[in-house]
Amino acid sequence: MIFFAARPDFGFGNPNTAAAFFALLAVGLWGCCVGNWPWRKERARIWFWFCLVLSTLLGGLIVATASRGGLVALVAGLCACWIAAGVPRPGIRRLPGVLASVLILAGMAVSGRMGARVAGSSLEDGSITSRLTIYAQVPAMMAAAPGGWGAGKAAEAYHNWFQAKEDTRIYKHLVSTHATWLVEAGWGLRLAYVWGWLAALLLCWRTSAAFGVWVAFGVAGVFSHVGADSRLWVLPVGAGIWALAQRVFRRELPPFRAWVVCTLLAGLLVGALAGLGAWQAPGVRYYGGHLTAGNEPAVVWFWSPDPVVLGRAYGKLVRGQGSAGVFWEEGNFLPDLPFRLVLSGNPERLPLVKKEYDLIWLNPPGRLSEPQRAMVEKASRKVILWGELRTDAGAREIKAWVTGLAKSEWKDISGAGALLWKLPNLSGAE
Repeated sequence: MIFFAARPDFGFGNPNTAAAFFALLAVGLWGCCVGNWPWRKERARIWFWFCLVLSTLLGGLIVATASRGGLVALVAGLCACWIAAGVPRPGIRRLPGVLASVLILAGMAVSGRMGARVAGSSLEDGSITSRLTIYAQVPAMMAAAPGGWGAGKAAEAYHNWFQAKEDTRIYKHLVSTHATWLVEAGWGLRLAYVWGWLAALLLCWRTSAAFGVWVAFGVAGVFSHVGADSRLWVLPVGAGIWALAQRVFRRELPPFRAWVVCTLLAGLLVGALAGLGAWQAPGVRYYGGHLTAGNEPAVVWFWSPDPVVLGRAYGKLVRGQGSAGVFWEEGNFLPDLPFRLVLSGNPERLPLVKKEYDLIWLNPPGRLSEPQRAMVEKASRKVILWGELRTDAGAREIKAWVTGLAKSEWKDISGAGALLWKLPNLSGAE
């Protein structure tokens, strides 16, 4: 497609989301064409050519987005609605039109970005390897958080505690609707989520358009977080309601044994994920608003870590240094004494920490104000660090206010990561 200098998103904010939307429309059209609809016999010819022309246009828009996930969702959805309709055979007079549509779309793909992306698909493709790397960590992330990581926190959890240290890529989510929501939810909701998908497919089985739309939507959710866009839910939900109405009208609701099989299958799938996650042994536990990393009792605790100061992947600094923990202000958890507490950002929390604790305070980037400096120097602490510690930008030079020594003074400190676990040796830092 030479008409677009870059991959267009058509107002969806993401080319993959746009491609998924067009795929749902195309699958829904063909599902209506091959399904058992009232006008099928009387107006089959007109409806067929209408679907063919419009779906070709939609296919061209998918090609323009160069979304391989959208293309796979389209093919999977078309196959699903064809199978659900009883594998009908098109008439000989319609084959030339179908072949012409396929050739047109193939020509557009080959001459544009889509063809190059499909031809370059391999395990060395960064887009593919990044997804496979994330997918491989999903069971471990689920096992590490029995109650779920919380809405919108899947990417943060991955960056800090599961992403390889040498991988500096930052994500907004886990590049998949299914992976993101399974990680963010607890085990009860995880089971309900899987069961809900199986139940939707079961209810839509006798309605080809609805079945194809749900299959396409599910496949698209494997490759991108399309479920985050409410506009994409309109067609699947509408198709599901129509399929349910058709079953009620025909008195063809699934039998009880079908629901039993659906429930057992959901339990097996979720159980398999739980078993795989336990086998991976993530070494991270998140529950009740606090997190622990490492097999030993936490030595260093981070209180409401500020990503502006610590970086979005501060956990990478923690991993490999020693056992650590994290807790947030909204939680009621307080670690047992003794421990070393790391504060970042807000200096007003300094007086809230008991004097028996070892305290490490990292303030926001910029110069330390005089009131803040006075607060630091008056605090009776073993050590307070002043500076910025960003793992995504590399370890930076910081300063430390060392108290309890013969002479309290500011010292230049480097290697801040290891320093968190080596406070007794701080007096010898140069």
